Amino acid sequence: MKRWIYLILVIILLVGALPSHGGQVEYIDVKIGNLGLAEEVTLYSDSGFSIYEKNTKEVLYEIAAGELRLLPNGDEMEILDYSLGADMDLSNVDSPNGSSLDAEAEEKIQLAMDGSIIIGAQDDSLVKVGENSYRDYISFLKNSSSILILNHIHIEHYLMGVLAKEMPASSPMDALKAQAIAARSYTYTSLSRHKGEGFNLCSTTHCQVYAGYEGEHPRTNEAVIHTFGEYIIYGGRVVNTPYHSNSGGYTEASENVWGGSLAYLRAVKDDYSLNSPHSSWTISFAAEELEAKLRAGGVDLGQLKDIEILNTTESGRVADLKVIGSRGEKVLKGSELRSLLGANNLKSTLFTISKEGSTKDEKVHVIAGDGQIRAVDLNGLYIIDGSKKLSANNNDILRIKSKDTTYTLENKVSKPTAFIFDGKGYGHGVGMSQYGAIEMAKLGYNYIDIIKHYYTGVEVKNIGK
Repeated sequence: MKRWIYLILVIILLVGALPSHGGQVEYIDVKIGNLGLAEEVTLYSDSGFSIYEKNTKEVLYEIAAGELRLLPNGDEMEILDYSLGADMDLSNVDSPNGSSLDAEAEEKIQLAMDGSIIIGAQDDSLVKVGENSYRDYISFLKNSSSILILNHIHIEHYLMGVLAKEMPASSPMDALKAQAIAARSYTYTSLSRHKGEGFNLCSTTHCQVYAGYEGEHPRTNEAVIHTFGEYIIYGGRVVNTPYHSNSGGYTEASENVWGGSLAYLRAVKDDYSLNSPHSSWTISFAAEELEAKLRAGGVDLGQLKDIEILNTTESGRVADLKVIGSRGEKVLKGSELRSLLGANNLKSTLFTISKEGSTKDEKVHVIAGDGQIRAVDLNGLYIIDGSKKLSANNNDILRIKSKDTTYTLENKVSKPTAFIFDGKGYGHGVGMSQYGAIEMAKLGYNYIDIIKHYYTGVEVKNIGK
């Protein structure tokens, strides 16, 4: 227990005195919520508030109260009240020139909602918004339909709110350090992701999961602090470093997922990810359920007859597959099918497909071009209709000449009742496998070894001190 108390104190001291990034981005804007155009919001602080101009950090107001009630008023955010259960009392509010505002004048404090004004706790502690607490500052940004709540936060503090959500805090420290550096590099190279919306990153899986102060843990904070300013470098610059839960035994090359070939994101054999959570999985879909999911995603081919894997990548992931229905067929990317069926259902594109309820060895007899009657397997049989090749199905029955005039396709061939996906891994497979990193750390590899295993030809450099 004493060790943990000591560690927490060390973390507090270190975080309170974070050095600058030496020319790198220090503060970023993270979207943490939305307000309606007329919706009130309350901020809490244990020490009172300071209100600043964002770029210069010039103090505009200092308010001693521990609670601020704010309400949108046109293009500005008006402070309605700053003391619990009391009418607004301006005697505790300092104006920009340092004098107290005149309470009798009923002067109101109104803050621009263009992201240029930030609100922080006076002792640099936490600001609570609703039920969640955040480090550094809060600001507001109005758009046409809502008001965005932004956390203007030091990039290292942001990583503290990310790390425990991306990797279990109980993981070996070198795995946590590798995760911290990958997340830091990913953050730095993703700062323009929401540029058109007026902020840098969101707090969801679209960017990285960010949970603010409540999402932090002493061990993951330690990993952030001990790797302060360290980034993954390739070709002399910080590179985007995607990561995923489990590779299933082989990571994936970037071009097979996003279309761009990056020399440091190559497919890598990864035995460290085997025999760990999500290294293998199975999911079954009834044929009707699969038809419905495909139809909902815009792939409506009628009655589902089959799904065939056409080709795979070097890592074994499905590159292309063919969906065959009673009204035609369509070629999809493996990633497209994963999106249609749900990424939490089809955990990766590293899978095989088997079927239940289908007949594979039934034969029909057809008249060949030379006049001979030949037996062929219905599977793989096509009808040429003059415009395209169609799989044979029950609707084509009259086009096939049977040796036995009482023979019908309907009586002899059954459609699959279920499709079973047997897969490996979880996620897109590019970059670092988190469970693989954990296993490497358990085996004694340090965080540099882990990073260099998953990102080909990179270096780890400290550019923040």
